[in-house]
Amino acid sequence: MNNSPGVGADDPRVVAVNLDEARTLRAGQHHAVLTTMRQDGTPEMSPVLVVVDDEGRVIISGRETAYMVKNLRRDPRVGVRTSRHAG
Repeated sequence: MNNSPGVGADDPRVVAVNLDEARTLRAGQHHAVLTTMRQDGTPEMSPVLVVVDDEGRVIISGRETAYMVKNLRRDPRVGVRTSRHAG
């Protein structure tokens, strides 16, 4: 259960989109923040570059040694926030 204020489906800032809509939105925006989970359960946020490939998959660039890659191998849960601006 998440007790954080402003987080959840009942939050008016949370917008549900279907996968095709998300891919369309993502296609024009190459900057994002990827949130992974550290071993202690706290979030780790990493600025990333993303593209949508010809099959509609979102591809996120990352170095093999990056913490986000290590976190993903241990726990595949992620959050992605897109941005129209770098950083």
